[in-house]
Amino acid sequence: MVKIRLGNKSLYLTIIKELKVDTNLTRIRNKLKLSKQQLNYYLRRLKINDIIIQKGIGWYEVNKKSKNSTKYGIFFKKDTIRGHAYIWNIELTKIPEDWNKRIEILKKKHINFKLVGAKETTPRIKALGRKVWLCNNHLRIFDIKGSSYYGENAKKSRNKAIKELL
Repeated sequence: MVKIRLGNKSLYLTIIKELKVDTNLTRIRNKLKLSKQQLNYYLRRLKINDIIIQKGIGWYEVNKKSKNSTKYGIFFKKDTIRGHAYIWNIELTKIPEDWNKRIEILKKKHINFKLVGAKETTPRIKALGRKVWLCNNHLRIFDIKGSSYYGENAKKSRNKAIKELL
């Protein structure tokens, strides 16, 4: 019944990712808009394949032996594409006022930063787990280390990464 209702939609990686962040199954169900039966179907399959461990009633964790997301191949179609290590350059159409004083502003507001780049003059901050370079006329955002996005082709993989970024 679950396979028919979901069609080809694979939620295995999404559920694994959610379990790494939150072990509350109700929140995961609500976030993914799944019924209790649908979530239990996926959890049962992940448990059978030793990707997650049941720690208690309604409590699952990702098995430490399977934390590398490239080893989840049993759940993918043969030609699934993995996208990772994206770097996003966001052009600033309008340069903010005092942008040339951004280092002084970061110091004044006690925001941790590091000078990076070839000449170590570009401030880099961390926001939501991502490194963000505050360049002269653009922002350079690096994807979260270890993140992977799977799709039927490279474009769909990249679109998943964009959705996650937004």
